[in-house]
Amino acid sequence: MACKCLSEMACYDPESFGVHHHRNCEKYATEKNKILFFYDDSVDCWLMTDTLEVADWDADPGEVFEIQFRFELLTDQELD
Repeated sequence: MACKCLSEMACYDPESFGVHHHRNCEKYATEKNKILFFYDDSVDCWLMTDTLEVADWDADPGEVFEIQFRFELLTDQELD
């Protein structure tokens, strides 16, 4: 759940906001949030699950494949 700071604090540029908090909010660097990542072989790195799009997969209907997930507790500052 997003903090009220996102609607109450001024936006100076797109980088003013983290995922859950404004950069000037005290919770930006202190509050841990649950983040789920998946491993994408095509770019050889872990990506947040909000970037997971089925349309980008190179698979045939009915094909079975595995996806690796990783769970982390991170502050917005650590995530940025």
